[in-house]
Amino acid sequence: SGVLNALTWKASTSNGAHLICLHALGLCPEAFDQFGERMAELGMDTTAVEVRGFGATRHRPGYHEMDPV
Repeated sequence: SGVLNALTWKASTSNGAHLICLHALGLCPEAFDQFGERMAELGMDTTAVEVRGFGATRHRPGYHEMDPV
């Protein structure tokens, strides 16, 4: 609960841009490995966020439940 699963590629010299990548159904953040590496080479920090219920979180108990407001 409260943990964000994500991969981040940091540019050695950032141009100030930061890309946020969201995967499609059935994929996970690792699908952006090559893209994230390339964008970092081009000066853009890049983060691929894991959508709840996919990747590592699909095996967590209660992942399909909504948190009460």
